[in-house]
Amino acid sequence: QRSLHLSQWPTQQRLRSTYVNIEDDDAFVEDLGIWLPFRARPRLFEQRYAEGPAPKKTLEGSTLAEKYKRASCGPSSSSSSSSASNPEAMRNRQAKHVVVLVHGFQGQAFDMRLLMNNLKLAFPRVTFICASSNEQDTEIGIDEMAAKLAAEVKSIAKEDRLSARFRLSFVAHSIGGLIVRAALPMLEELKDKMFTYISFSSPHLGYAYSPHVLFRTGFWLLQKVRGAKCLQQVSMTDSEDPLDSYLAHLAD
Repeated sequence: QRSLHLSQWPTQQRLRSTYVNIEDDDAFVEDLGIWLPFRARPRLFEQRYAEGPAPKKTLEGSTLAEKYKRASCGPSSSSSSSSASNPEAMRNRQAKHVVVLVHGFQGQAFDMRLLMNNLKLAFPRVTFICASSNEQDTEIGIDEMAAKLAAEVKSIAKEDRLSARFRLSFVAHSIGGLIVRAALPMLEELKDKMFTYISFSSPHLGYAYSPHVLFRTGFWLLQKVRGAKCLQQVSMTDSEDPLDSYLAHLAD
């Protein structure tokens, strides 16, 4: 056992030093808060013992450490520095399609992460961002939340990691679909970037009636007790004349 330990010790130390020195790739604009920082992730080492000398190279002529580095962290530090001095390489790494996911009433950015992760599997080259500008208060007016979202999108559009010709899409849930629609006129400067708008379970025609008494009661309480302005707009009760309501003007 001691001889095995002594023979493997140099390899273990070399691999450990390689893993410890691996740095994260340059940060993306997308929301990666679900992952731990690279230095905080656990590291597992697997040792196998077999007769004969262990191969020094894996497939494609790469060492184990090099293969691990490519799989876990993307380009190496040397390639990162070379790409920084190579404008063409930098352009290739810039995000070319950004999809902003917008949550609904009383939601938060975390609500959209499951959808984001599944979309990321289907479209690995697309950058997904969960909007967080309205997390603190989703009971204000749709127009106010739209202004916050527009400001967030404008700040995203200024990121250096976006290609000059990037495309901008929105995926929205529930009231988030109305928020995006209301924010679009405020994003006139990005109109040439617009690509796709997808909403699901969004009350685009308002919500004036429900056959469920319990739901109607809860909806009424939220409007009266909490003073949720956005629900008044969705139910088209923010004006005596429905044709003069916020949703009616939003549809113009």
